[in-house]
Amino acid sequence: MVNINDSITKMSSDILQKLVGKQFMYYKQDEFMFTNDVYGIVGLCIENEFYALTNFIETRDYFGANEDVGIFKFCVVSKEDIHSYIQGKQMIKMPVNAQIARITVINEHQKLFKDGIQTYDVQLTRGIIFELSDGLEILFEKDIWLSEDITIRKGYKLIDKIASTDTNGWESEYRFEYERQNILFE
Repeated sequence: MVNINDSITKMSSDILQKLVGKQFMYYKQDEFMFTNDVYGIVGLCIENEFYALTNFIETRDYFGANEDVGIFKFCVVSKEDIHSYIQGKQMIKMPVNAQIARITVINEHQKLFKDGIQTYDVQLTRGIIFELSDGLEILFEKDIWLSEDITIRKGYKLIDKIASTDTNGWESEYRFEYERQNILFE
């Protein structure tokens, strides 16, 4: 069986936990074009410290072949590390100016079976929700497996808006199961 763990690291989880109660100043993103997706990176400024959510390509085993897949990560960066990866684009600053009340990390545990035998066991992070002191939420969500996009949403009860890993109509010799596991920091 192939085991893949692409959830955010323990170190990143520890950092996220320490952000609860701090002032979320703003985030930077590429300008939306046709959807609310951005390419590869979102920068966050929280009490004048800088962080990046990235979703860049790395090579992983994908059904027995090496494939380039987007890997969602959260890390501390310098202000200069937050820039567009699209040539000629400037990121825009999205003001938040609110205290972080809680953070939810949405992980997914995926199992793949062939002929009744589990062949893959995959852990990955699907998204991170920052809930602010006024109840507003900001969701940063990893797009599909092979994409480098990050979807950004603002609103309420955004956990219900996370894209489904639906396999209905998926014709394959494999059977797929998944479950969500949410980690709450408050």
